[in-house]
Amino acid sequence: MTIRSLHIRKLAAVSTDDSTLGKVREMIVDGWPASKCVSDDTKRYFAVRNEPSLLSDGTVVRGERLVIPSALRQQVFQLAHEAYPGIVRMKQKCRETVLWPEIGKNIGA
Repeated sequence: MTIRSLHIRKLAAVSTDDSTLGKVREMIVDGWPASKCVSDDTKRYFAVRNEPSLLSDGTVVRGERLVIPSALRQQVFQLAHEAYPGIVRMKQKCRETVLWPEIGKNIGA
């Protein structure tokens, strides 16, 4: 699976429209709350709040992995499955390149 198959511009555009990633972007820029996150949709990101960062186009990344907005997760899963038909290899490549909360549940842990 290559993220180029998804088109980086599309990822950036859809990431901008994702409400959860919008909140995460704001917290990356403005700082995370001192204690718990009050928003259920950002709790998983709060747990790793020191790791996410932003690319110049506003795409959220965690290390080398792109954080995929909810609207594109199924498409990324499909691309991975097409590129790596074996379940073990597909899971490995997904874990190396992309990220979203509960990705393990979506790709069969």
